[in-house]
Amino acid sequence: MTKAKKIINFLFSRVVIISLCILIQLAWWVFVFFYLTRVSNVVSLLVRAMGLLIVLWIANKKMNPSYK
Repeated sequence: MTKAKKIINFLFSRVVIISLCILIQLAWWVFVFFYLTRVSNVVSLLVRAMGLLIVLWIANKKMNPSYK
């Protein structure tokens, strides 16, 4: 087996591919964490506004009050 073929077989082995996938996932989580810390105030405001709208919608529905 030639040296180039050994290197190609190693690069396409399960261990290398799984390790690369894990590194990509870790990089993605780090990116998401740092991005969300910058926009967390905006996200929090949007979630609160959405919650308020849902409460108002439920309160104004014509249904049995015991379900509300």
